Amino acid sequence: MNEGAAGASVKAPAAVLRETDQKRFNVTWSRPSPGAGRDETAMKVSRMELDGESISARTPPAAGTAGSERLAPRAFAYLNAQHALAAVVVGSGMAFGVSFLPDSQLRIVFWIVIGLLVASSLAIELPWLNRVHVRVTSYTVTDSYVYIVRGWLWRRSAIVATSRILNVEISQGPLLRLFGLFSVRLMSIMELEHLGPLERDAAERIRATVLAAQNGCAD
Repeated sequence: MNEGAAGASVKAPAAVLRETDQKRFNVTWSRPSPGAGRDETAMKVSRMELDGESISARTPPAAGTAGSERLAPRAFAYLNAQHALAAVVVGSGMAFGVSFLPDSQLRIVFWIVIGLLVASSLAIELPWLNRVHVRVTSYTVTDSYVYIVRGWLWRRSAIVATSRILNVEISQGPLLRLFGLFSVRLMSIMELEHLGPLERDAAERIRATVLAAQNGCAD
């Protein structure tokens, strides 16, 4: 490059620029005219571009907006198994309690009612409600916040700042283990949020993102 060219401008090296809050600055250096001292070198900021992705990483979505991530593909099968097991256990317990009634005709009536309740629960909850639950549940995790949205008729959105999260716990009960899935629990001072079922990679990614953000704040 010709050092004598007046008014020539070049992009400043990336190493010279310090990125703040993940914003990109395009800086133009103006070289002095020939004979001017080094101290007279002027740096001119020609324009500043805010990275749209970094802005969204700091600004939570509007309430009710779908997150960028979804539950595990096997979440639907897991929820079906979970709710079917719960319905059978509850129905069996109720039927066992009814068996102590002294009136045999009354016992039969209650057994029929319990059977209908269990059958309707399995017929409605398993093929429809669980599918809707998986479809409408989503989340977004950044170094600034964890955003979770759930519900169909009643939408519920939760935003937890990563700086307020005290602990990130990944758990796996017997049924989750059977499906190879995990649950994440986010604990803060004021609230407790559960998220799952998730694949192992997704659960580990959430914990790593939160811990990295907290370590960055501590530094």
